[in-house]
Amino acid sequence: MADALGEGSDKIAINLDALYKDYSAIKMISDGTKVQVELAAAKTTDSGKMELTREDGVSNWYPLQFHFHAPSEHTVMGEQYDLEMHIVHLGADGSLGAVLGIFFDTKKGGSGKNMFLDYMSGLSDAATITGALPLKGYLDSLNLEEFWSYDGSLTTPPCTEGVRWSVLKQVQPISADQLKMFNDTFKDNTTWSAANGEGGNYREVQPFNSRPFYFSNWEANEHRTAMIVCAVLLAFVSIALVAVFVSICACPKMFGLVKAGKVVNN
Repeated sequence: MADALGEGSDKIAINLDALYKDYSAIKMISDGTKVQVELAAAKTTDSGKMELTREDGVSNWYPLQFHFHAPSEHTVMGEQYDLEMHIVHLGADGSLGAVLGIFFDTKKGGSGKNMFLDYMSGLSDAATITGALPLKGYLDSLNLEEFWSYDGSLTTPPCTEGVRWSVLKQVQPISADQLKMFNDTFKDNTTWSAANGEGGNYREVQPFNSRPFYFSNWEANEHRTAMIVCAVLLAFVSIALVAVFVSICACPKMFGLVKAGKVVNN
């Protein structure tokens, strides 16, 4: 995603239904090219539903898998984050799809241990692990009300178009040890990164091409903009009044005034 300003809206929301679940035992893999968790064995709708509301309508999407990119594929004001998680969703007919993106960064999110990522720590020593994964509980703990959304494409070949992207604004914490596991797989893995341009497993930022770009809390942004404009105007008015007052005191004759003086009685 290229850095862009788009169409703000107060009609934008993400809702996860009750079937979007935590897993008591699920397979997690790290095969040298990806860190990935399959959420559904097939293109089914029994693993939960994400309802995405935008000004162009309401759509329903069903989680298929999630994976990671290090560093992030999206940028904010030109800045990449340490890690980005993508939860890939399908439509009810099994077609792609929608992706929910989540940022992790040791500076912007904090360097404390991320309890959700800690469930995958076993992948540091094994290519495959099976264990509990509280996906729904983790997502419920995030701020799903603040996000950006736009229509784009998958970031891996064949880069299929028509994908609805939603990226959470809130950056999550990740410890140095947790980040190392992903960097060992991608960013610092010379075999992998050399094949990928020596920079990790991310796609370069793409032109925005004037497509609609939605973001939450439009009314709040409008109010902030209005307050800034008013403050600037008030500052200019105050400066102008001070300048006029100083000019009057310094050169009263310019304004047809005469300085008051002492009256001397003879």
